[in-house]
Amino acid sequence: MENSNLLALAAALSLFGLLLLAYAVYSTSPQELQLAQITAAHEGKFVSTEGEITALRQLNGNYFFTICDGACISAVVFKRDVPALSSHETNILLLRKGDYVAVKGKISNYKGQLEILPSPPDGILFLRR
Repeated sequence: MENSNLLALAAALSLFGLLLLAYAVYSTSPQELQLAQITAAHEGKFVSTEGEITALRQLNGNYFFTICDGACISAVVFKRDVPALSSHETNILLLRKGDYVAVKGKISNYKGQLEILPSPPDGILFLRR
C-alpha cells in the first residue's frame, strides 16, 4: 500500500511540475499586438509587434527608431544592448528606413510617450527589406 501512495504522490508532483512549466512558458511569451492596440495598460508588459521603420537615428551609441503600420511607436536600443542585437539573426547596424521589422520587447513610458525596448538577442527581426 505504501508503494502505491508513493507512486500517486510522484505522479501528482510530476503533473504539477508540468503545469507550472507550461504556465512559465505562456507567461514569458510576448503578447502579439498591432501597433494601434498598444496602450498605457501594456506598460511593463512583454509584447511583439511589427511595422515599417519610418525614422532612424543613432546618438551616443544608442539607436532610436520609429515603426509604423498606420499607428506608430518609438523603439530604443540602448548602447549596452547593441552588441547582443548585432550578433544574432538581425544586425541592428543594418537597420534602414523603409525596413519592415518585427520587434519583441518591453513597453515603457518615457516622458508621457509609449516606446518599446527590444529585448536581446532576438528583439528585432527583419521581415522585409
